[in-house]
Amino acid sequence: MDDAVASARACVRKIGDIARNKDGTSKAFRDAASELEKTIEGISVDEHVRELIRTMKHFFAGKTAGTWKPFAALLLRALHEGEDAIKQDRLRWKVTESEMEVAERAARANAAPVARAISVVPKAMAKKQVSVAEGSQASASAIASCSGSGAASSSMPKAGKKTKKCAEKD
Repeated sequence: MDDAVASARACVRKIGDIARNKDGTSKAFRDAASELEKTIEGISVDEHVRELIRTMKHFFAGKTAGTWKPFAALLLRALHEGEDAIKQDRLRWKVTESEMEVAERAARANAAPVARAISVVPKAMAKKQVSVAEGSQASASAIASCSGSGAASSSMPKAGKKTKKCAEKD
C-alpha cells in the first residue's frame, strides 16, 4: 500500500510540474491525470481525493497554472504527504496557501449536489484566463444566484432572487 501511495504522490508531482502555456500542456495534463486515476484505483483513499481530481480536471485551463497546481498541492496533503515536502512543492510550483484554500472550497462546492451551477466557471476561466480565486468567486455567485441561498458578498444577488441566466435554465 505504501508503494501505491508513493506512486500516487509521484503522479501528483508530475501534474504539479507541468509547465503552463506550452505546446503539449493539455496532453501532458490529461496523461498525468489519467495515470493518477489509474494509480488510486487500487488504493483505499478518501472520496475527497477523487473529488479533488474531478474538480482539478474540471477547472483545468492550460494557459493558467492556477487552475490545476493548487489542486496538486491539496492532493499531496490528502495523500498524507508531510507538510515540509508539500511546502517545498508549493514553492516550486508558486502556489500560495490562499490559492489552496480557494481550490479546496471549489472542490467542496463541486461535490455538493446543489452546486452543479459551478460548471459555468471553467468556460469563463478559459476565455478570460482568470485565476482560480476569481473563478471561485464566479462559481460562488453562480451557486448563490441559482440556488437562492444567502450570500456573504454584497456583489452576489439577494436570497431568492434569480438571475436571468438561471431563470432561463428553469
